[in-house]
Amino acid sequence: MQEFYKKQIVEENNRAIDIVANYWLNSEPVSFEELRGYVVLLLFFNYASGKWNELYWYIEEWIKRYKDKGLFILGIHIPKFPFERKVENVDKEMKRRGIEFPIAIDNESINLKRYASIVRSSYLDVPAIFLINRDGLISYSNFGMRNLWEIEFYIQALLIKAGYHGDFPLPVGSRYEVDESVFYRVTPEICTGYIGGSLGNVEGFAPESVIKYEDPRIYINGRFYLDGEWYNGKYYLKYSPFFGEVGSIILPYAGTRVGAVMESLDEGLKVLILQDDEFLNEKNCGEDVTIEDGKSYVLVCEPRYYELVENPNFGEHILRLCVDSEDFAIYEFSVSSYRVRQEVIKEI
Repeated sequence: MQEFYKKQIVEENNRAIDIVANYWLNSEPVSFEELRGYVVLLLFFNYASGKWNELYWYIEEWIKRYKDKGLFILGIHIPKFPFERKVENVDKEMKRRGIEFPIAIDNESINLKRYASIVRSSYLDVPAIFLINRDGLISYSNFGMRNLWEIEFYIQALLIKAGYHGDFPLPVGSRYEVDESVFYRVTPEICTGYIGGSLGNVEGFAPESVIKYEDPRIYINGRFYLDGEWYNGKYYLKYSPFFGEVGSIILPYAGTRVGAVMESLDEGLKVLILQDDEFLNEKNCGEDVTIEDGKSYVLVCEPRYYELVENPNFGEHILRLCVDSEDFAIYEFSVSSYRVRQEVIKEI
């Protein structure tokens, strides 16, 4: 078994460079000289993201499995949305999740550019993971969300190389995870701002203006639709009713799970959620949804990613969010075929 892992290690020629940051959470600045002897998982991410929400499930498992075996996780937060540039927002989200590993705040994406250059990659999006061996050399890199089980194989291989001689569990996902996007066409990530937004209404975008939209009631997958008065921002849509009526944002999608990046200027704004013209129930609601008196809603407070729908099976649906407050803004929809595991992963 150990010989198999050793064969998976790439040739290590590039030394890890220290992270440059103006602010650190959970720690003083960390250098790789201090981390000699550890296997370091260097994690680039942004917190308001469906991809991060999925990846963190793996990160949690890896911490439980390997922290006491010599794995050290070092996070670098790179913002995608303006509110993610505020350190207090990142700090609040890390505390909400109970994250304790060191996190460097890199609002200019300096460190990802440096590391991508080292491994000769032009990919500068997050999430991205680099594994650093006990001698401070870059051993592996992974950009995006594919083959996450493979990362754990490399973690185990590097721990063996660092001197750990115990047994390892089967990597998370290698037995129970089925990436349904291989078999189905999942709706891609959809931005709502006028920069790159996929609006389906015939009214179109009018940058930095309020437009009155009418629900066309005929939808195309891969686009979103509006009903009511909405302000068109660069990164977001903000509901701006003239007379306080209810507005809607509609998403036809193909997938299993749906989440959205949202914020509210109110301390807690209720946004009603319907799927296929029915309120959600205990069998298909996301973890951020509350069901009360037969109605489903999400309470939007701080700006972050909210889990809205978790269907038991892959399918095509129409999601509708209903809002009546001008304090509401939405940045992005994220659709996935990823499923939360319903059974404990057993070791062989």
